[in-house]
Amino acid sequence: HEYIHQYYCRQRGYEHGKGYRSRNNLHYMDSMQDYLGCEDEILAFGFNVASEMLVYNRKMERTVVYRNYRKYFRQDRKVMLQLQKQVHKYINRLELS
Repeated sequence: HEYIHQYYCRQRGYEHGKGYRSRNNLHYMDSMQDYLGCEDEILAFGFNVASEMLVYNRKMERTVVYRNYRKYFRQDRKVMLQLQKQVHKYINRLELS
């Protein structure tokens, strides 16, 4: 997980990724939504979901991380779609290796 952060941080020239801001709130807060909705976390947790799916032969909806995201972003389809996109990307990469 942390190596994924390191990789993408280097790719961006050590710039921070985009943070999360809910539609209902116009400023950033210290919450699980702020943490999990950050672009860097979506990228890294996408890898976690993909690896859990392959190692434990689970569907995406049954993984621990995906259920955690669904708990916090049930109303925010955009974040869930970003996570799903990353999961599919990593599954393709992991299956090729």
